[in-house]
Amino acid sequence: MAALVNIKADSTVLTFHESSECITSDNMDHTFCGVMFPLVVHKSLPVSSIFVTSISVRGGLGNVSVYASYQEADIVPDPDQFQQIYTGTHQASYNKMIPLTLSTPLSLKPGSRVILYVHSTLPGDQALVYDNYCGVGPIWTDDFITVEDGLAHVSNEPFGRTSIWGWGSAWRRDRAFVGRISYGVRWSLWRPQTHSVYGPRFRTCGRSLFMLQRRDICLWARLPDDVIMYILNFCRFDWFNDTVQDLETQSSYTRLRVRQGRESEIEEEEDDEEYMEGGLGSATSSSRTVYTRAQARAISSAQRLNGIRGHPMFAQILREAGLMGEGEADDGMVLVEGSRLVYFTNAELESSGALAEEMEDSSDEDGEGGMEEIEGDGVEEDDDDEFVDASNSQGGNNYNTIVSSPGGGVTQAMTEAGLRSTAYDVDYDDDDDDDDDDDEDDGGKPVANTTSTTTTTTTTTLNRQASVERVEMEESMMEREDGMVVDHQVKGD
Repeated sequence: MAALVNIKADSTVLTFHESSECITSDNMDHTFCGVMFPLVVHKSLPVSSIFVTSISVRGGLGNVSVYASYQEADIVPDPDQFQQIYTGTHQASYNKMIPLTLSTPLSLKPGSRVILYVHSTLPGDQALVYDNYCGVGPIWTDDFITVEDGLAHVSNEPFGRTSIWGWGSAWRRDRAFVGRISYGVRWSLWRPQTHSVYGPRFRTCGRSLFMLQRRDICLWARLPDDVIMYILNFCRFDWFNDTVQDLETQSSYTRLRVRQGRESEIEEEEDDEEYMEGGLGSATSSSRTVYTRAQARAISSAQRLNGIRGHPMFAQILREAGLMGEGEADDGMVLVEGSRLVYFTNAELESSGALAEEMEDSSDEDGEGGMEEIEGDGVEEDDDDEFVDASNSQGGNNYNTIVSSPGGGVTQAMTEAGLRSTAYDVDYDDDDDDDDDDDEDDGGKPVANTTSTTTTTTTTTLNRQASVERVEMEESMMEREDGMVVDHQVKGD
């Protein structure tokens, strides 16, 4: 469990999930007045913050000060860019490390880079011990931080530009910090907004819990969404056996997808005049190709996961895929056509009269009026005005229409065919007395409820063979490697 540990630093009580420290190598190469070095926080793990609580050094010591500066580029020993975070006087200790405990721990976010500068005003050249840098790899690295090589300072004055000898530069390159850095880790506990930074096993288990909750025959169906989120919030990132290596691999794939996404944006800007012909009424819209596995997974989730439409966790999946931005309102509609997502705004749909039209009637081949196939096989409407999911008995699969917000981002998916929608209130008018005249009247045909604020969208009838081919295509896409271009063709639309 992600239990918290309270650590007291002077008058401040900090709450950490765990504590750690880095201990650098110590070759006793040099001693002088100070050392300046970068510390980088990794961003592959779901960490909320790293708190540096103390820095331990050895040497003649004396009046020792510690400074910090957030610098992204090379080390710049400019006093205007540094802030003093510690000062104190210590007795000499050439063999044992002496901790310099910070009164206010230094808080660092994932991906941040801070320059630490430890300096002593002790006369002479034996104040602080440091090493030469051999030029291979970092000084220290673990799962959370990396200590890099830096500069040595040979001046008794903090940030002094003149060496102790009165000539030459006071800074020496290719030097390494010698000592110990103690820090606390505060994990970023799970919530829908941080779902994407967790490992593949954690994300899969999280989605599975919500899928189980939406099956009435499962005990999980009795739990509300908030309870499941609360349970996941107590789980550490490795609760489902995700390793640091898994998360680092995921992070590298994410960087690759970001680069590919930037290239894709350039291509889209050059091709922003491309429009899809046909569609709903006279509406036209710009089209967008699905490139990544994450986008394919988002579409597949929209089509397969019953009841997850509009769920914050599903919305996060769509944000990962780049199909929805932050703060987008539910508006418009996106349809899957071939290998493209095509967006229509509500204004376009209303102007074309598409939203006002009733769903097209798909009559039974057997002439039976009490049953109609909608959005894929396996979904039937019986004479009791109730939906029946016959996918288990007939081997069918249900599919959804994808609904989006302006800009092409998908924000929710209609309920799977054969299950009532909470946002799209669809009534079915089934006349038991006129079953034989099903092709002439509205029996068995979905009619948009006039009291609903959201009107029904046009659905497509798919035969069983097309449904099977579509499922096989989606499963093939899910097996692709992350970062690879997904060039899929949805058959049967």
